[in-house]
Amino acid sequence: MYGHNNIDIMFNLAKDGHISIDVYDFLGNNVATIANGFYFSGSHTHNFNLLDNNGNRLVSGAYQIRFNSGMDVKQFKLIIAQ
Repeated sequence: MYGHNNIDIMFNLAKDGHISIDVYDFLGNNVATIANGFYFSGSHTHNFNLLDNNGNRLVSGAYQIRFNSGMDVKQFKLIIAQ
């Protein structure tokens, strides 16, 4: 992540529905919401600017990106090194 100010989050939905994509710190606190709403089936891309819910740049460390479609929850690790 060094030198990058944002990342693209890409996902495919098999059917229409509500999704949320949130970022959690190592303590389990929700620090950022990338997406939260209704999406149609198909491919989607969201740009995440690495800012927390208060507009501050995320500090170096390990985070979890949690994708919740209501039927499925997937988690991915995000490492930020500045």
